[in-house]
Amino acid sequence: MSGASGNIPSNQEEWENFVKRRNLKGKTVHAAELASGSKIGYDQYLLLRVLWVDHRSNLSLPEEISKLLPKAAEMLAGCESWKKYRGSFGKTENPEGSFAVARHYQQMAADSREKIRPNSFDTPVARRTRSHYSKGAPDISTLQLNPPKTPPGKQTKLPETPVLSTSDDDWIADDDESSPQVSPITPATQVPEELQKMMYPPTKDEQIMNIALVIFLNALTIHFTDCKSCVWTLHRKGFHANFTQASFEARTDGYLDDLQESAYALIEVKPVIRGNRQNLIQMQESAQMVAWLMNDSENNDIDKVQVSLLPRDL
Repeated sequence: MSGASGNIPSNQEEWENFVKRRNLKGKTVHAAELASGSKIGYDQYLLLRVLWVDHRSNLSLPEEISKLLPKAAEMLAGCESWKKYRGSFGKTENPEGSFAVARHYQQMAADSREKIRPNSFDTPVARRTRSHYSKGAPDISTLQLNPPKTPPGKQTKLPETPVLSTSDDDWIADDDESSPQVSPITPATQVPEELQKMMYPPTKDEQIMNIALVIFLNALTIHFTDCKSCVWTLHRKGFHANFTQASFEARTDGYLDDLQESAYALIEVKPVIRGNRQNLIQMQESAQMVAWLMNDSENNDIDKVQVSLLPRDL
């Protein structure tokens, strides 16, 4: 996994320090009160014992995948619709062929200038108001989606599970108060920060991004016999993580289906540049990965399962 920063532990020592700071020493996920993957809180994340290690010094793909790249390039070289698609960038008209609909939704996502709706971003987020602009980003450990039980001004004691509001007035779509993050290397991170908001504005609805991605992936593979054994789907499959006395469900935005509803790969999209919500997205994706691994009936020995997570901005 990549992109550790802020309060997300990247090694065992950091994890132990955060656990001690949150009074979680000796506690386990098996008896905890767990929220769903999209509502995961910081304490629950720590109890899942997930470490995010920055591997950006080694950007190469796993050998099992990299050895297939020459064949994939050869297959695409003979695909006329792929050539038309690549030549369509910078033009106003969409190309004819398999990628026409995919390009249409990509343009919809790129051209969006509207404010993000709160329900289009499932990851727990901090309250964002203009009055808080100069106060800096809040601690990730206080982030929840539930409404506050008491007004913030009257709160005298930190609650066991801090909560924050997510009303429409609390949202600012331009990410002005986003805290600095160590972001994965993507097209968005290759341009100066002051230009990112102009070149990569937030999309008004996460589903537009999701449709654009899934249609593109299917257009990329639909004509090749080697890809007939699986299909990219928009099905929001739920994965259940069952522990001794606790459980939670994590749903994805889609997955690579083996035609029997078993997932080969997960899809999780966001309507903003991932670096702007990196810690929160990492927490949600961690819950998804844990639930996915626990649902894998063919890999009972979790110690032998290797997981590579490659976050990318479209």
